[in-house]
Amino acid sequence: MGQLRRLVMTHSQAAFNLQPRADRLTSLKHLDLSHNRMGAVPKTLGALVLLQHLDLSHNSE
Repeated sequence: MGQLRRLVMTHSQAAFNLQPRADRLTSLKHLDLSHNRMGAVPKTLGALVLLQHLDLSHNSE
């Protein structure tokens, strides 16, 4: 997954755990997790040092 630059996971209608995978997405520049059921920002998003766009809008537990 080192070459993935854009990941869109909108409207998945399920709570999911990105933490075990986020640190493997080292080339990610755009991450859209809007319209889901994320109650908190995963701590591992801090490992995405190239991330330029993060959309967490319209999330709730």
